Amino acid sequence: MSAGVPPRPARPGPQVAPAPRGRGGARKGAGRPRKQGSESHRRRPDASPDHPQHVTLRVAKGVWNLRAERCFRPLRRAFGALAQRGFRIVHYSIQGNHVHLVVEVEGHRAFTTGLRALAAHVTHALHRVMGRGGRVLASRTHARALHTPSEVRTVLRYVLRNRTHHIPADVALDPFSTAPFFDDWASLDLHPPPPHMGRSRQRADTPPRTWLLSGGYRPYRP
Repeated sequence: MSAGVPPRPARPGPQVAPAPRGRGGARKGAGRPRKQGSESHRRRPDASPDHPQHVTLRVAKGVWNLRAERCFRPLRRAFGALAQRGFRIVHYSIQGNHVHLVVEVEGHRAFTTGLRALAAHVTHALHRVMGRGGRVLASRTHARALHTPSEVRTVLRYVLRNRTHHIPADVALDPFSTAPFFDDWASLDLHPPPPHMGRSRQRADTPPRTWLLSGGYRPYRP
């Protein structure tokens, strides 16, 4: 090297990415951790006007007992208000921390908007009852379409007699459900349970329009 010529600078080495910190990045297990018991946010299946839906709604911890009269009355009013949206509640069963519904819808749009309206009505009603805000629903509303008479018959038995799944000794008609207004127990292969002294005289359900809920659930007996 001749005198007075500055040395050539060293060639930079390969770039090394810094070690990942916390969550994130394209690797297994990256991203926000999924909460236990939460529902996937995949697109709901299309809802046909011919197929009823079994909807289950659960409330968060700390929400008051839904079977208390102070909660039941506003919930019943909220159910009746949804019929104008093409989201008709034909049967319901209100338990302590969850609600089962059998609904009819006029199409996919009415189904999705009806579920959002249901969540909003329930949240608003319980906020007013409890006198506070905050989270009311525990997770995304679960819904399943019913396509066959057998599916509808099974769900009707489950919803109308849901109280016996939680308290087997309680065999009377559940006043916090549409069981007191259902008269076709023989088609469900069930004996009519005894009446309940606290039977409600006001209905929040709507008459069915689909063939499956209007009588198509009845088993064929030659």
